[in-house]
Parts: sequence; C-alpha cells; structure tokens
Amino acid sequence: MSRALQKMESSSTPPSQSSEQLKKIDETLRVLIDTLRNQSERLTVIEKAQSDLTRSLSSVFDLETSELDSLRSGVNEIVKTLNAHSATLSALAETVSDKRVVKQSDGSEVSASELEAFSIMKTLEHLSGR
Repeated sequence: MSRALQKMESSSTPPSQSSEQLKKIDETLRVLIDTLRNQSERLTVIEKAQSDLTRSLSSVFDLETSELDSLRSGVNEIVKTLNAHSATLSALAETVSDKRVVKQSDGSEVSASELEAFSIMKTLEHLSGR
C-alpha cells in the first residue's frame, strides 16, 4: 500500500501545472456557457418565428374558410333562386298547356291557357306601370 501512496505522490502534478489546468478548464467552461447562451437565444428566435408563422398560417386558413363559406352561401342562394324559377316555369308550362275551354260572358270560347296568358300579361303591365 505504501507503494501506491508513493506512486500517487510522485505522479501528482506540481501546483503551477494544476493551476494551468484549472485555467484551461475555466476557459473551456466559459466558452461552453457562451455557446449554450447563444444557442438558447437562437432557439428563442426560432420559436418566435415558428409561432408567428403558425399564427399567420392559421389566419390564412381562417380567411380561406370564411371565403369558402361565403361562396357556399352564395351558391346556395343561387340554387334556391333557380329552384324557385324552375317551379314558376313548371307552373307556366302547365298553364300554357291547359287545353280546357272556358266560355266567356259574351258566349265566346277561349282556351284556359289563353285566358291565363292574358291575365298574366295584364298583371305584368300593371306591375310595370303602363
């Protein structure tokens, strides 16, 4: 065991060399801390940019969604209008193709479709202010 102690004592570094090693370790730690600080700052900048980009993309998505909703609403209104026109045209077609004969007060006969067409024309003239 004494041999081990002697070996340790003989292999121990002199105080000046130990001080140099501590200075090197200290300098290495300072460089490492500065590097970590810089990396932390970079990560903060990257996280902020990512957050801004996420918010920006989210607002674009919301805008596109609202535009699509607006378009859908417009298309639905057009479809409703077309359906109403289709119903009107169907009713007109039914009226125009009516083959029944109607006797007027003067004894003359006209088809129900002609009488209805005359009535529609009078209504339109009244609406247009003639």
